[in-house]
Amino acid sequence: IIIVTQTIPTIAIAPLLVLWMATILQPELFSDIDLVEEVKYYYSEFYEFELTDEQAQNVINGWVIDDE
Repeated sequence: IIIVTQTIPTIAIAPLLVLWMATILQPELFSDIDLVEEVKYYYSEFYEFELTDEQAQNVINGWVIDDE
């Protein structure tokens, strides 16, 4: 079960969610995507906020609750 649980309005992070879902659903096709770097780039470009690797990973971790 995959549940998106981000507190940021979903529309604001939609481009990142598309990349994230691609890496989940088709990992062999999207293995070249570095989600940490993509999140850092997105926040830098659109929010003018520089994230550390740890902060970016925390953003990604906030997208999923694995409740199996």
